Amino acid sequence: MRKLLRRPSPAMVVACLALTVALGGSGYAAISIPRNSVGTAQLKANAVVSSKVKNRSLKAVDFASGQLPRGPQGAQGSAGAQGEAGLSGLVTVNSAAVDLAPGEIVDATANCPVGDTVVGTGFYGAGADVAFVKSTGSHDAVEGHFHNGLSWTVIGVYVQAICAKTS
Repeated sequence: MRKLLRRPSPAMVVACLALTVALGGSGYAAISIPRNSVGTAQLKANAVVSSKVKNRSLKAVDFASGQLPRGPQGAQGSAGAQGEAGLSGLVTVNSAAVDLAPGEIVDATANCPVGDTVVGTGFYGAGADVAFVKSTGSHDAVEGHFHNGLSWTVIGVYVQAICAKTS
């Protein structure tokens, strides 16, 4: 006697079909999704945890500042080259004010304190013709040469030495 095979019930057919689609869909996804197609936008928050990251695969640039512990302090480096001499103790020294009569020519000198050197010059002589204001050859004084080309008034003039200690 021969046993008859029963037809599967419609529920069984639907269940088998669903199982086939489910298993085939994930297999298809594993084969058909291109490499590097899943990025930050597709990841949920906290989806990547330490157990999912290969050891020693991350670099220091992958971490925010302050997240990695510092290593031990390195050895002290050698001393650098000596810098240029600096300036200190700036002072401005004015020469004596000189009244310059019409047509007169006069020189004026401002001396820096002992040990200082000239780092700048200046003068006052509104209306006067100024031939020059310069540091002297010894660099510790400023001299100026003035002429009053006006024929009707006296002009007050002086020179300035801007002095500093060099170290």
